[in-house]
Order: sequence, then C-alpha cells, then structure tokens
Amino acid sequence: MSTDNTITFFDIPTKEPKTCWSFNTWRVRLILNYKGLDYKTEWIEYPDLKPTFEPHLPPNEMAGGIYTAPTIRLPDGTYIMDSKHISALLEEKHPEPSIHLDPELYARLIEQLKGGWEV
Repeated sequence: MSTDNTITFFDIPTKEPKTCWSFNTWRVRLILNYKGLDYKTEWIEYPDLKPTFEPHLPPNEMAGGIYTAPTIRLPDGTYIMDSKHISALLEEKHPEPSIHLDPELYARLIEQLKGGWEV
C-alpha cells in the first residue's frame, strides 16, 4: 500500500467549471479544511455513485438503501459514506483541532439559546 496520506473526497459537482454545491458534502469539506487534512476532490456524478462505491461498501440505509455523497476513501483504501459517519471517524482519528465545543462554552451556549424558556 502507498505511504500517501491523502484522503479522497467524493463530491457531486456543478456543471463546468466544476465546483461544490451540496450542503451534505460541504459539511465534510469544512471538517477536512478545519482539521487541515490532506485531501483531494474526486468529482462524481449521480449515475456513477453506485458503480463506484458498490464494490467497496454497502448502500446507505439511512438514505433509503442508495449510494450517496459525501463519501471518502481513506489512505488505507477504506471507504466511508454519510457525513455523520465521516465526521465521527475524522474526529476520532484526528482529534485536534476538535470539532466539538468546549463543554463550558457549550453549556453557556445552551443557556443563551434557552433564553429563560423551559426546555
């Protein structure tokens, strides 16, 4: 296996010039950027999702049993689909900088959001 540590990020493009547009894939792109991880974008059209991912992982049951983006391929060849799963894995493997709020800051935020309302 290669010693390349680059993550491959599969994203659905707009028409030329290709650029990102999906909120679902932006979640993962923002985490990759925030954590400063080395990644490359591989643009993939909807009809190509299943043939590309089917040999590597099962369909996304949370999305009705279809193949979806975002999906990433880790340097070891493992594929991960769904922004929630990808985010959790990236946080576990690369905990700094964390995407989680400091517990004290989080508690203050919740208090501010409540604004005196009973939740």
